[in-house]
Amino acid sequence: MEAVAREVPPSPPTEADVTEPSTDNLVFRFWQLSGSQMRDIALELGLITKADLKVPPHQRYHSALKLAREKGLLVELAKEIEKREKCA
Repeated sequence: MEAVAREVPPSPPTEADVTEPSTDNLVFRFWQLSGSQMRDIALELGLITKADLKVPPHQRYHSALKLAREKGLLVELAKEIEKREKCA
């Protein structure tokens, strides 16, 4: 008897894969991360530089989130937040 391979349907896409996430929700979730997680995400996405680390966190990440929106990086930001939330 010959084995028949069945196709497994792909997992449904996450919110981040489909649409631009709600900015309010994204900001809330971002601020729930640890300081090092916020820093790592912002650096990885090019939203801050090492020089920006001298700026107070509230100002630094407010500017980073604003820049993410201007650069169209909210979906990428949501994906990075989701990765860190899953590891917690």
